[in-house]
Amino acid sequence: MSTFYLSLAAATLCLSCAAAPRGPGPDEAVWREPGEAVTVRCRSSHPKPEYLSLMTGRGGGGGDVRVLFKDDQPGGGTVAPEYRGRLRCSKTFPDVDVVIDPVTPADAGRYECVYLKNDRQRRPVELPGTGSVFLVVPQPPSSLSPGERCRDERWDDIAPTTLATCAFVVLVVVVVAWCFAWTLLKACRMSKDALRRRWRQRQEWKKQQRFPLNDVYEDMNATVAR
Repeated sequence: MSTFYLSLAAATLCLSCAAAPRGPGPDEAVWREPGEAVTVRCRSSHPKPEYLSLMTGRGGGGGDVRVLFKDDQPGGGTVAPEYRGRLRCSKTFPDVDVVIDPVTPADAGRYECVYLKNDRQRRPVELPGTGSVFLVVPQPPSSLSPGERCRDERWDDIAPTTLATCAFVVLVVVVVAWCFAWTLLKACRMSKDALRRRWRQRQEWKKQQRFPLNDVYEDMNATVAR
């Protein structure tokens, strides 16, 4: 039964870690509904970068798109045509928060901040920095077929905590079933061994009962002979 309690404790620890709130990490999926805003926080690890370029794959269709190209001068920088009127920057270069508002399903994809600096030959060199978001924007219900809409609504109604609870219950049932099967098998083995011991004891008892009778018969025969 110790195995059962260890498995139960491990499952509880895993679920508590999974349910703990945390902020979005690098490349973690960020869900936004059409019309909402998303922020990409670009942070430079180099003291003096010259340029900031925000790149995206826009859904992984092949080929990166430069959403924003900004230098250390005040101003909004160069914005891609499909993002004009929807993109703004806050904070001071090089630490820039790029806000896309509102987002559309076409904006879905990975966004990454790339810092650059020209070397002595005036060639751009990539510098260390952080800032990436994987944006997920679902299609509006009106653009989905009836079957796709039903599937999306069915999954949307299921909360992550419900899925975690179901997984925990399934894990507990599997562990309990395994412990029950192991206990039953052990009990069967013990019963089998007990039956064998009992049979051997009965045989020994029969032998002990048989030998005294033979002795009595021998004594009687000796008396008659005399």
